[in-house]
This record gives sequence, structure tokens and C-alpha cells, in this order.
Amino acid sequence: MRDFLYRLLVASNATMRYFFQVVPMVALVGLLYLVISLLRCRKTGNRFSKQVIINFLFVCYLTGLISLILVPNHFWTAIWFYLFNGFPGCEIGPMFVLNFNLVPTVVYYIQGTVVLGEWVKQMLILNLLMFLPMGILLPLVSSKINKKTIIIVAVAISIVVELLQPIIGRSFDMDDVIMNSLGIICGWGLVALARRFQKGMNRRVTS
Repeated sequence: MRDFLYRLLVASNATMRYFFQVVPMVALVGLLYLVISLLRCRKTGNRFSKQVIINFLFVCYLTGLISLILVPNHFWTAIWFYLFNGFPGCEIGPMFVLNFNLVPTVVYYIQGTVVLGEWVKQMLILNLLMFLPMGILLPLVSSKINKKTIIIVAVAISIVVELLQPIIGRSFDMDDVIMNSLGIICGWGLVALARRFQKGMNRRVTS
């Protein structure tokens, strides 16, 4: 069992490793949030509502997202390696790396100076998918997120996230700003379509 967990958290391929490395943190924060919510409901006499579940999912998602993108490179790999082996075996990436990519890849592609290989496509798609749940959950958590504010909110969140990247030893990448913003907007669009569909169904039932 120990060897299996070690391979899962430290020695597996990069994408799966990053995912499973943050699962324990997400589970811990999620459990604490549920306990606090249950105690609050018991104290106030309120029922455990659907909104509490939505907020729980949002907290878990934010915990996972922060653990993935707002920590130094190799942070979790180094932590888990040390916990399993008792000695450091992987160095955490350096801090404060001033690396800014302000030109989107699509510009280079149009100019013919870069080819969109599988790795580039995968990274662009993963950045979109990584922020898709945020676009889905934001309008469910806050009524202030609507069609008038979603673009501003999406771009603002993406820029803030990218501005924090150089502080933790990563790079500011305009591709990430674009794809993260699109992910949030697409997620919001899915919720908007679902709500419109639900309203249409309700009208048919009542008519």
C-alpha cells in the first residue's frame, strides 16, 4: 500500500501526479468546511441547504486550484517525497523569477515562427479546463456574476493569478490569461444555458 501511494504521489506521470498530490489537502479543507457548516446549521437551527453543498464544492475547487498553480514548482513532490522517505530528494523551485511572456502563441503561429505541437495544444486545453469549474461555480455562489460582469471578472481573476506566478518562481504567460479567461466564460455560459433550459421547461409545465 505504501509503495502504491508513493508511486501515485511522487513517481507517476506529471498530470496524474499533480492531481493526486493535492487531493489530501482538498479532502482536509473540505472536511473542515463541512464540519464548520454542520455546527453552524446546528447552532442556528437552519437546514443543511443546497447552497451549503455548492459552497463546499467551491471551497474544495479553490483549494485544489491554489495548491496546483500558486505554489512553487515541485513543491508538493518535495513535500510528499520527504514524508515518505524522511529526507529531501527533490528541490523546490526558486522564488521571484521575473519571466514574462506577453505575446500569445497564436501571434507566433500566424507569423509562422512556431508550430502548435501536441504539448502546446494540451497545455492550452488544460488551462481552459482547469478554470471551467470556476465559471460554473461562480454564478452559483454569487448572484453578482452575470452577463454584464463575467468577462471583467474572468479577465481580472486570470491576470491576478498570472501576476502572482513570478513571485512563486513561475512565469507570467499571456496564453494562460487568455485560456483561463475563456475557461471561466465558457463555464458561466454552460450555467446560463442550463438556467435558460430550465426556465423553458418550467414554462411548458405551467402552461
